[in-house]
Amino acid sequence: MAINVALEIIQDELLDSNNVCLEGFGTFSLKAESRDVETPDELRAESIFVKKISFKHSPILLQKMKSATFVKYKTPK
Repeated sequence: MAINVALEIIQDELLDSNNVCLEGFGTFSLKAESRDVETPDELRAESIFVKKISFKHSPILLQKMKSATFVKYKTPK
């Protein structure tokens, strides 16, 4: 339930053109792009669309992940 509420808040903030920073985790932001127009005067709000949602991890998260260990998984026969 709490995750659903957090996701809804993140979505609302991104739709309001805000970046969302979760301290110690990272920052979400929208990357927008416009369709091709021949002149700048042709550029309208309708020409712009969301290309992707970007996530940049925090330095704290990266540092903690550097201590990860990996084990080779053996498939059962």
